[in-house]
Amino acid sequence: MPEQYKFFIDLADELKLLGHPDRLRIIFMCSNTSSVTVGEMAEVLTMKPQTITQLVSKLKLSGVLVKIKHGAYALVEGNATVDAIVKLMDEGVK
Repeated sequence: MPEQYKFFIDLADELKLLGHPDRLRIIFMCSNTSSVTVGEMAEVLTMKPQTITQLVSKLKLSGVLVKIKHGAYALVEGNATVDAIVKLMDEGVK
């Protein structure tokens, strides 16, 4: 398989993650805070923490979100990809 073709397959897999509205809500929330816990996300997004954990885990596996241990808490942070995704969302809102 040509390397260029593999790039497009990998890109399509990553874009599939963005097809879920709750994942987009999580990404947007992570873009507006430096770091947030799953419990805080669940409260703000009015979702069960278990659901948030499942959604976040897929975003972590793809590298969109990073989980950082901070004492007894696990904080979730976005990276440059989150900023790019939110910029695209902002452009779509205009």
